[in-house]
Amino acid sequence: PTAYLLGGVPLAEKARAQTAPPCGVCGEPAVEDRIAVGGVLYHRECFRCAHCKEAIGERRFVWFDDAPYLDGCYQKVFGASADRETRELMKGETRRYACLVPLQSSLGPKGLAAFYAKHSELLPEVKRQMREAGVTALQTFLFQPPMVTKPSLALTFAMPAALDAKEEFVELLQQDRVGQEWMQLLTSSHDAAAAKGNAWYTTIAPEIQGATAVQ
Repeated sequence: PTAYLLGGVPLAEKARAQTAPPCGVCGEPAVEDRIAVGGVLYHRECFRCAHCKEAIGERRFVWFDDAPYLDGCYQKVFGASADRETRELMKGETRRYACLVPLQSSLGPKGLAAFYAKHSELLPEVKRQMREAGVTALQTFLFQPPMVTKPSLALTFAMPAALDAKEEFVELLQQDRVGQEWMQLLTSSHDAAAAKGNAWYTTIAPEIQGATAVQ
């Protein structure tokens, strides 16, 4: 069998796979054909442009809002090649917002797990969609029992101050199939009774100054 060295000590192929750091995208051991970016290892095939989805390989890229963009795609979407309105929004003042979505207690542990699994599956594409429309730093955190008595999903994000956060956030989600699916997931799991019949996004409000951002 093939053997490798780790600190000068022979290491079997199976053990090497078990001890290798995980790929930052797929989570599988990054054993071969890998690259390191910002202290994180990726399979070359997994490390792709957030916009065009092509493998980046040896090409120049820009790391923006926790995502890699091929240099050409970045310039097209955010930089010199972007439309004038987008460039002005990118240069303007931004404001941070927060939203707390109360979830139905009747979901139970299994329902919450299923909700969060689907949420986590959709979120990367939702982030890309929102980022390319000017909404950055979108982060979420699930509060669930026994940490709290009632489950809820916290959202934080940054948006150009010139835009109406509630209207624009929802409008942007509705422009894409994945955004619509994510919005429907939150709507179907939202405890409307606790919110007195209001939609989950009506709680979007400027983040309290000095508060710690949700990671």
